[in-house]
Amino acid sequence: MVPALAAAALRLSVKKNGAWFVRINLQTAADLRLSVEINDARFVGINLQTAADVSLSVEIVGTGLVGPIRKRERS
Repeated sequence: MVPALAAAALRLSVKKNGAWFVRINLQTAADLRLSVEINDARFVGINLQTAADVSLSVEIVGTGLVGPIRKRERS
């Protein structure tokens, strides 16, 4: 069952080769499953359950990776 309207906020920014190309603001009270796919490869998988603000920045090329990052290739 989904908790009733807890104030959880997710901000996602994805940077590739110096350009920000995805920016998402979500408000949710449920478990969040997030995956980002770039060039047919899935780069990010996250499970979050929180009532606090979460700030996630993902830099695909270079440094500055924050959060549980894993790269998975398609079979």
